[in-house]
Amino acid sequence: MKKAIAFAGGVVALAAAAGASISYSGGVYSENFDGLQNVPTPFSATTGVQVAIPGVSGWEGTRWSGSSTTAMPYVSDNGASATGGIRNLGATGDSDRALGGLASGTNRPAWGAAFTNDGSEAIDSFTVSFDVEEWRRANGSTAVVNTTVFAWGLSTDGVLASDFLTSALMTLDSQGDLVSMDPIASTSAADVIANTPFISMISFTISGIDVPVGETIYLRWQDVDNTGNDAALAIDNFSFRATFVPSPGAAFLLGMGGLLIARRRR
Repeated sequence: MKKAIAFAGGVVALAAAAGASISYSGGVYSENFDGLQNVPTPFSATTGVQVAIPGVSGWEGTRWSGSSTTAMPYVSDNGASATGGIRNLGATGDSDRALGGLASGTNRPAWGAAFTNDGSEAIDSFTVSFDVEEWRRANGSTAVVNTTVFAWGLSTDGVLASDFLTSALMTLDSQGDLVSMDPIASTSAADVIANTPFISMISFTISGIDVPVGETIYLRWQDVDNTGNDAALAIDNFSFRATFVPSPGAAFLLGMGGLLIARRRR
């Protein structure tokens, strides 16, 4: 199930409670979600209130939409459950886990992470890579292919740490969407795909941004309620890396240094 994702560089992360972010100063941040804990119901009854996902520092979840007025479930599951909520997915008894969700009319989950630039220069691009896994296929006579919608945002555009999982200021980007396999067109029980959950690996780069030191990049997945019984989709083997651009002053000094060297060689 695991697919290796390897880049040059170190891993930089900071433990975080709800509302906190992952500290990033270079190299590669990676998370395989194998530390996910089975805590029955850690999510607030209030829609939009973000709660730290147990066992993976810096990641948060919420009910971004839905009719329920009780706390949203967090389920450790092998794909058998049809209850809407955040999912800690993996084969029963297996430490190899993935982070995902399953939407219903009452609970539509969202999850994601925030990366704060704690380097010495501005970030001008970032690359995200992860595996897409499906642990339960959608089913029903009118079932449709399910999509968990990805979005990214920047604190410099007004996105806040307290509401990035629901903020309208985030930028939708289908490059990071989780798309299910074809649903089962019947009303029989949905398939549990415990032996073959992997669908594909996704990797893409967002460029042309300006994230100064101290500002934050937000990543989010929102699961929508589809017709029929929904699929359980998840991410695994996640990695994040960014590129830094020298400040104008540093670029000027670098250019002057090259000019002086050239003059000395004459």
